[in-house]
Amino acid sequence: MIMKETIYDVIKRNVSHSAVINDDTSLLEIGIDSVEFITMIIALEEEFNIRFEDTQLVYDNYKTIGQLVSIIEQMLEKTKTHSEEK
Repeated sequence: MIMKETIYDVIKRNVSHSAVINDDTSLLEIGIDSVEFITMIIALEEEFNIRFEDTQLVYDNYKTIGQLVSIIEQMLEKTKTHSEEK
């Protein structure tokens, strides 16, 4: 899926080393701490023109990249549905 690859690319840009990223990869495993997490979220928001709610910005809520991808997919689906309703 092209969108998932774009998400992976944004994540890779925020990792200081070349890491293998897939849905089962943990943020901790690729060296993303809570500060880098916020930087990565901002990059994802800019890339996809979305906004994470404050409650979605809890580092411990994302054990794997797949969980993050799932949230972004849901946000994009909501945005798409909302714009179609207009």
